[in-house]
Amino acid sequence: TPAVEQSIPPPPAMCPWPSMLQATLCIASLAIVFAGDATDQTSLIDFDPFKLFKPEESRGDDLIVVLHPAKSLGRTPLYSALRDFAAAVPKLERKRGLVVSHCRDCFWLDQVQQRWHLQEDKLPMAVLFPHGHEDSEEGRFHLDLKKFSSADEIRTGLTSFVERYDAGKEHYFVYSQPVPSAEDQDGPVLELVGDSFKGEVLDRLSSNVSTLVLFYKPWCGWCRQVQPVFKNIGKELGLQNPLLRVARMDVDLNDKPPMVHAEVRSVPAIFLFTPEHSLHPLQHTHHSTRTVEDILGFCKQHVAGLDAWLAGNRSTEASDETPGVESLEDL
Repeated sequence: TPAVEQSIPPPPAMCPWPSMLQATLCIASLAIVFAGDATDQTSLIDFDPFKLFKPEESRGDDLIVVLHPAKSLGRTPLYSALRDFAAAVPKLERKRGLVVSHCRDCFWLDQVQQRWHLQEDKLPMAVLFPHGHEDSEEGRFHLDLKKFSSADEIRTGLTSFVERYDAGKEHYFVYSQPVPSAEDQDGPVLELVGDSFKGEVLDRLSSNVSTLVLFYKPWCGWCRQVQPVFKNIGKELGLQNPLLRVARMDVDLNDKPPMVHAEVRSVPAIFLFTPEHSLHPLQHTHHSTRTVEDILGFCKQHVAGLDAWLAGNRSTEASDETPGVESLEDL
């Protein structure tokens, strides 16, 4: 059976929101809203994704979503903590409002967990979305609620969480496999994970080192077909290439840093990160010509000096070759 290029499924037709996450939040839940003006009072309201999630160009209120299965926390302690926390929001003297929503064993919980990479053993969890953006450039921020056992502890923990976020002391969450050891990085293609992406790709751009990245999923037939191509490109460039590195990342088990605008709508996806295109990388879109020659030609167009470096490296290798000695008579 021929391989079929794998696309990330669109939102279900029954939930007409512009993204998968907003579709998954088509749930029956409750929300506490503080909008920061005199007309809005702290109150329990029905969760409304059309009102709570904001388009990217807007600068709305922050959003916290608390997810947990019914068995993970008692109903009363959590509700009590949320009410107390909402009442304390004005005392935080924040520059913008805050929306706190709660999904307790809701119908869409499994899909929400999958979208946010939250296994059941990670719940209960509070997730903060800056400005109410589903995919904020600032990322999303997690607070593990398992360590709290009472309403007072939950309320205090949420308050401290928001204060740390406002002070810039919280780090955005990145879904990631363990960072490979140096011994594991012995092939021509660098293995990237969520926690290593910034250091291995973005931070090296300041030294004028670009990176060609393959985003893939192990079960995808087209991804398996392009893997040997990437390996040959890595061999062609060499591990010590001063201008361009070759890397890959399994997007089933890893996230990109949130500031990177490389939308992976289908896999395999190939992006080129250069100093001029660091957060908005260039995408190789010639799906029918994923060959070594075509992809290297794409890189030569955008990586200054790469063509000359490859030509010089090939001439050096040719000059280093010596005729083989077939037998003693050849001496």
